[in-house]
Amino acid sequence: MEPYRKQYKDYTDKFMKTRTDSYFATQFLNMSKGNMTYEDVKAIWESYSPDVQKYGVCAQDIKSELEVLAKVRPGKPAPDFTAKDINGKPFTLSSLKGKVVIIDFWASWCVPCRKSNPHMRELYNKYHAAGLEIYQVSVDPDEHFWKTSTAAIPWICVRDEDGIQGKSLTLYNVQSIPTFFLIDRTNTLQARDAQIKDIEAAIKNLL
Repeated sequence: MEPYRKQYKDYTDKFMKTRTDSYFATQFLNMSKGNMTYEDVKAIWESYSPDVQKYGVCAQDIKSELEVLAKVRPGKPAPDFTAKDINGKPFTLSSLKGKVVIIDFWASWCVPCRKSNPHMRELYNKYHAAGLEIYQVSVDPDEHFWKTSTAAIPWICVRDEDGIQGKSLTLYNVQSIPTFFLIDRTNTLQARDAQIKDIEAAIKNLL
């Protein structure tokens, strides 16, 4: 199937970038935007004609997503939210102001998420005393499996009770997991979708 996937991707990429007068260009952009940067999505969107931006098949979805993405770019204040930890205690993200924070959206059933935990434990052990904190947000629908999987984790573990439809994921426009964000001591976003194994240099700089 790989040659056909590539052919389809090449076709849809060309269509959404060149058919700026087509209502269906918005459908292809909407399907592809999860794998694109904010800047690329915005540039393609702004190339569309006024009619396409108003009446395109997925115009409203794209406009809504661009509005959210504009708020979670590096240099913007980290959107605040509260979720309950494994003891049922509400924990608010902004209470960590003064620390460098990794936000990790994950789930216990997500294999790539579980594979990232050893890298995070290494970073936590190395830099926690210097001011690093990890705020791990689970989208587990089942509270039992979430609590079981986090019992031995030393950092802050909370759960969005509404799962993948939760407020926290909407605030940060999380399209897939794991998704990581890095926040500095002033609660300002410094990186989005960072690779956890490649983030150490940025952490050291912020600390």
